[in-house]
Amino acid sequence: MFFAACCMCIFIAEVVDSNQYSKNQFHDLHHRMKDRDLQRTFGVDSREKVPEYEVIAPFQSDESGKIVDYFLHGQTRPRRDTKELNFWYFKVNAFGTSMHLNLTEVRPNITSGAVVEMVNKNGSSTYKDIPRSVYYAGHVVSDPESLVAISGNKGLVRNR
Repeated sequence: MFFAACCMCIFIAEVVDSNQYSKNQFHDLHHRMKDRDLQRTFGVDSREKVPEYEVIAPFQSDESGKIVDYFLHGQTRPRRDTKELNFWYFKVNAFGTSMHLNLTEVRPNITSGAVVEMVNKNGSSTYKDIPRSVYYAGHVVSDPESLVAISGNKGLVRNR
């Protein structure tokens, strides 16, 4: 079975350490953003064009999906042997769905000047520079054919 979902999730790692936040306090986050940040985050030039999004609090889990830690920002994890694959498990609840993610660290060798093209619902395209950082790619555990990618450039996951 092929499962595809088009959604925008914003990971706010700074608030996870206390795990004491209400999803409702971020429902209007885009109204508090500068125009430049709207363009960077959502690829749009006005608040009216912001797609549906949900601010979520991911947590690190084990292979079976049980919580390991809610505190992700600034948390370090010992580096493993370079021959060993570096698997990470996270669990996120977004848009009424719980997703258990199996991710592997990816350090892409991207050519300078490369951009990402995002095709909008109306067929127009938006182009964004690719941030140079560490990414995590993998799949939803219950759907091995799925594709998940998370940027680690804002402190969601850090190595020593």
